[in-house]
Amino acid sequence: MTNELLARACSTIYGPNWQRELARLLGGGDRTVRDWVARRDRPLPTTDAQWLTLSAELRRRAKAAEAIAAEIESGVADRKVARAILRGDVAPALASPTS
Repeated sequence: MTNELLARACSTIYGPNWQRELARLLGGGDRTVRDWVARRDRPLPTTDAQWLTLSAELRRRAKAAEAIAAEIESGVADRKVARAILRGDVAPALASPTS
């Protein structure tokens, strides 16, 4: 695993303050995490448990985001427009009926 992968995963989960949040998740200090990113003397998380903890958090948050997205989509009043947008067919969905 690389520090680039670590940074991508954590910024996806936590946003710009991910280093502090990762330290909290793994039970370590944010200085250690900053050192991982800077490729200093401390190695990246090396235990499978640390990587699997991060992976589980990614999956948990993805599931939560999917549920929220589904709730938003189900609340859309015009189902035809929603389906068109989800298909990527935005222009016809936004065209007025008179055009």
